[in-house]
Amino acid sequence: MAISGKGRLGVSLLVAPSFAVLAAIVGMTAGASPTRADAPAQKSACQGDNGGLTLSPGFCATIFVDNLGHVRHLVVAPDGTVYANTWSGRYFPNAPPPPGGFLLALKDTTGGGRADVVQRFGVTVDDLKNARRTEQFGRLMEFETGRARRYYRESAPLLDLIQPESRPSLWALIAIYSRLLDHLAASHYDVLIRRISLSSLEKTWIVVRAALRWT
Repeated sequence: MAISGKGRLGVSLLVAPSFAVLAAIVGMTAGASPTRADAPAQKSACQGDNGGLTLSPGFCATIFVDNLGHVRHLVVAPDGTVYANTWSGRYFPNAPPPPGGFLLALKDTTGGGRADVVQRFGVTVDDLKNARRTEQFGRLMEFETGRARRYYRESAPLLDLIQPESRPSLWALIAIYSRLLDHLAASHYDVLIRRISLSSLEKTWIVVRAALRWT
């Protein structure tokens, strides 16, 4: 989010039944000097209909890009590129998934306030159907595996907050799934044609360790 003396710039997402709209919202009052409660209200300087959004007084919105599909996550890079994820298990609203990948790179290169560069990339539906372990698929799996590991690490303090008799089971579950992540990485994420699992011996050893740890 970039902030200037005259306004505050953010990114908002509106999801409608059949399309998604990215809108840049500019606060016209940020940074202004405080006003008295009885001061007359200033007339809105917004142009257009604010992209169909209803905003608080002092804010305006313009459409950055539309007709993207089922947009779920956004991140803005330091160079101003907006990255969006359009992945969902059953594509919304049961329409064919977009060709060219589920990830989007959006950028305004002209300074006009609209994305003139809209590029899809990443894993495609065709890659998944044909079990192709592409470079993009490997990077996606590496990212998701790292995120899962982080969640497990961050959840570790919860062990001390549950009933003592339940701690061995939760510890064992975390250990088993963490071990699965190790196997995923060791297989170079070969998960499209075979199942990654732990042996009975591995799972038994984890259960024994859990019992010894919390007794």
